[in-house]
Amino acid sequence: MKQYFTIPNLVCYFRVILAFWSFYYFLETSNKFVFAFLILVVILLDALDGIAARKLNQATEFGAKLDI
Repeated sequence: MKQYFTIPNLVCYFRVILAFWSFYYFLETSNKFVFAFLILVVILLDALDGIAARKLNQATEFGAKLDI
């Protein structure tokens, strides 16, 4: 159970939620600036969770599948 709540996996969960939230802004409000900003944050978080997994020695098989 512990492998699901590592810092890199929590970053990945947040990234997925943020991606859905960005598409809400794109589809419902047509606010392209907010959409672009949120997608940029999602991309940066994608890089950050991999770096955190290696630096904190928290790489898991579940995290590797989650971060596809």
